[in-house]
Amino acid sequence: MVEEVRPAHDALYEDSSLYFRFDQKMKNDEVTKIMIDYTDLREHGSWDESWCTDESGCFELQTKPLREKLSPGIHNVALHFRTGVFRSRFRVSGRDAEFNGVDAVIDPLQSIDPNLVAIDFKSLTFSAVGATFVRMRNADKYSWSEWERWEFPLEKTTTKAWESTPGVPVLAQFWVAGSTGYLVGGCRDKEGNPCNTAFYNTMSMRGVDDEWNDKIRMELVEPWTWAGDAVVDGVKELFFVPFDDGSARFGTIMTLPLQRAMMKKTAGEAWPDHHTTLASGAEWAQPLRVDACCNVEHSIGDVPGYEKETMESHEGMCWWQKSTCRIMFNDRTYQVRLEVVKHLEHKWPVWKIIVVSLACVLGGGGLAYLAWRYCSRRRSEKREVSSGGQPLQEAGGIEMEAQGTSAQEQ
Repeated sequence: MVEEVRPAHDALYEDSSLYFRFDQKMKNDEVTKIMIDYTDLREHGSWDESWCTDESGCFELQTKPLREKLSPGIHNVALHFRTGVFRSRFRVSGRDAEFNGVDAVIDPLQSIDPNLVAIDFKSLTFSAVGATFVRMRNADKYSWSEWERWEFPLEKTTTKAWESTPGVPVLAQFWVAGSTGYLVGGCRDKEGNPCNTAFYNTMSMRGVDDEWNDKIRMELVEPWTWAGDAVVDGVKELFFVPFDDGSARFGTIMTLPLQRAMMKKTAGEAWPDHHTTLASGAEWAQPLRVDACCNVEHSIGDVPGYEKETMESHEGMCWWQKSTCRIMFNDRTYQVRLEVVKHLEHKWPVWKIIVVSLACVLGGGGLAYLAWRYCSRRRSEKREVSSGGQPLQEAGGIEMEAQGTSAQEQ
């Protein structure tokens, strides 16, 4: 029904009215009411039932300027029809021009706040306009604090007591209008300078079964992103593990059809190639499978037989037996990215490749020569005819025989 709304879903509100565009003409009696949070806009005089002046209906609906100033934070919109309800939400900023910090609600994509952790590591300072609850966690701990109701003053930050450790990231998560998707992280080193933040304080790669103890440490190379080098001999299976006790680990639940769908050249082009995939912390997640070309391998689906066959056929596409792969894992978005550091060994040794190549070249040349000799001989046999042991040209012989017969008859 609604094909466009302004402000867009979860966008920052910068206008004084709401705009809706429909995929077909709508008449006055087909739209029953418009709600912002729990308030009917008819009470503000910003909308009434005679919004469309065309008797055949209208494609667009725009409210009058809102008389009441919307409070900072998240606001929910509900457009009621006779046949259903369209819902959306938008954000309203409450900051003044002097505020230069990070607001977890107004700037949800700005997830790093260099001023979150206090210099003395005894408190946190943050801003989350419209939030009603907050909880915190030091990145070296698995569990969060309890949700706590908190008053967030408008146009300024608030400070809360919290003990942190130099070099260990701290996370603050906020509950806003039924959503907990608002998070900010920060970190300071022992000199008080900002450092990279992450969901966890350490990260490593571990194999499965007997290879679990073969831990490969990863480094925090940029905010939220860990990187480590793994030597892959044939195929390597591994998990991302933040704690040595295995209380949390990340594998993958991606299948080949889903991976291919994500790699299609559509809007955003999130995944450009076979070197990118998505991790998962689900209990049933399988280990990430990497080949010696630093490609991610996926099962074809839920059929075990197809899974193994697909993986083996994919191995045949890689000419390398052993390589060093750099594997990067974003512990906030769960994106996994691989790149080749160095190829170490072909599936066939170099001397064997040379011998086989020479054998193919020589063998092919020999067969070509024999074929040429055979074809040449056959052509010669067809062009010549034997008469009394003396070779004659086939055409000439026929002509001479014809002349002799004619002379005898005369």
